[in-house]
Amino acid sequence: AVVSNEGRGYVLRRILRRGVRYGRQKLKAKPGLFAALVPAVTATLGDAFPELRAREKFVAAAIAEEEEAFDAMLSRGIKEFNARASALKESKATVLDGEAAFFLYDTMGFPLDLTNLMAKEVGLTVDEGGFEAAMREQRARSAAAAAAAKGGGGALALGVDEVAALVKAGIEYTDDEGKYQWRDDGATVEATVVALVDGESNMLVDSAVGTEDKGTPLGVVLDATPFYAEAGGP
Repeated sequence: AVVSNEGRGYVLRRILRRGVRYGRQKLKAKPGLFAALVPAVTATLGDAFPELRAREKFVAAAIAEEEEAFDAMLSRGIKEFNARASALKESKATVLDGEAAFFLYDTMGFPLDLTNLMAKEVGLTVDEGGFEAAMREQRARSAAAAAAAKGGGGALALGVDEVAALVKAGIEYTDDEGKYQWRDDGATVEATVVALVDGESNMLVDSAVGTEDKGTPLGVVLDATPFYAEAGGP
């Protein structure tokens, strides 16, 4: 199995992301901790599992890619969780609501079991029923978007992997401070296009030339915006 969002691959992703979070938050380890451990694991277990020796470079590269993708959102996810946990503590509440858990999952890439673990560490529980309800709503929205796409109009969305690709390319997070500033004098927020995203592959592209002929939807990433992100995403 390889790291993915389905089946055994998602089990691997959940385990690895729990480890990465623990390494960064508890052990204060530098990024790339688990990929750096691959040679030692191979040396220790290579006799019992010879396929480790045969695919050591592949395993190290796969782990490094997953660590890098998750690391791009990890610090923000931890900050988001801590802020919500502190607010609950101040209000004497003990349950992290399902919508919050789903936000961490959908936007920050935190599997539910990771959020459960972090909540337990600070004396909280997670509303898993609410999380599942939010998940069903998201699936319904995705199905509706897919149906719309077949009719020529689709919805573009940047998930954790797409955001990680933007960060890797050196593109800063969009400055959304403008959404907190009320303007009644006609002033506007100036913004610059910093990236283009192919709506079919969700890959970064260098140019929009030719997309109008193919009818390919195109996403535009700006360096600033006065708008709130849909569902609180990045």
